[in-house]
Amino acid sequence: MREDRPLILLTNDDGVHSPGLAALCEAVAPLGEVLIAAPATQQTSTGRSYPRGPEWGKIQAISLPMPWGEIPAFSVTASPAACVGHGVLELAPRKPDLCISGINYGENLGKTLTYSGTFGAALQAADFGIPTLAVSRATSYEQIRGDYAQLDWSSAARTAAYWAQRVLREGLAPGVRILNINVPEGTVDPQSYRVTKPSSHDLFFYGKPGPRDFSQPMCLPGEKRTDFSQIEPESDMYAVCVDGVISVTPLTGNFESLDCR
Repeated sequence: MREDRPLILLTNDDGVHSPGLAALCEAVAPLGEVLIAAPATQQTSTGRSYPRGPEWGKIQAISLPMPWGEIPAFSVTASPAACVGHGVLELAPRKPDLCISGINYGENLGKTLTYSGTFGAALQAADFGIPTLAVSRATSYEQIRGDYAQLDWSSAARTAAYWAQRVLREGLAPGVRILNINVPEGTVDPQSYRVTKPSSHDLFFYGKPGPRDFSQPMCLPGEKRTDFSQIEPESDMYAVCVDGVISVTPLTGNFESLDCR
């Protein structure tokens, strides 16, 4: 890797083969040297966990297809946060200048941040003193946890590149360690954004399952369900879900929001 170019660490929680990660890589590769260290498998909603087990911590060098050819990457049997740890402490030739977690299938808004694997990776990077972006794209609940759905990543990718370039050039505002960026569905201009605060509400809810065999695996049924009349107008959720604009939420990494306008 060239030391005269910024080093950008890419990770996610959807897995190293996620189309969202590929779209992110394609968008930001012109800005510097890219190091990809992402989970080997789907790790949605794992927060900032560091699981332990006989297979955890295994790292496999792989190649990911890009329009210009293949790019090296690392598939890590680990949570998103642990992937960042392995990336910074074992795989990076020097401290990354920027970390980007995403592009995530589904919004990370309001209380979702408390269990988001995308945001958990961002928190870990911020603790290493690395300016960090967490980038998510709105989609349906069914597409969040299922197989990789075919989505148009262009608006989210352009948004990620816009903020990556801006942070590499200007840095983050004083006190800010993470920008949590959420892009609505549809075509949006990366520069058409709103600086927001995290909503105090949740976007996703789990329901009561019906009778079942407890010896069999299952996931609690969930859905997107929010009374938007109760959502704060200055919040991330209102910007994305009501007004359909990009939400950019500056965070300290200590679950505090800052007004940087």
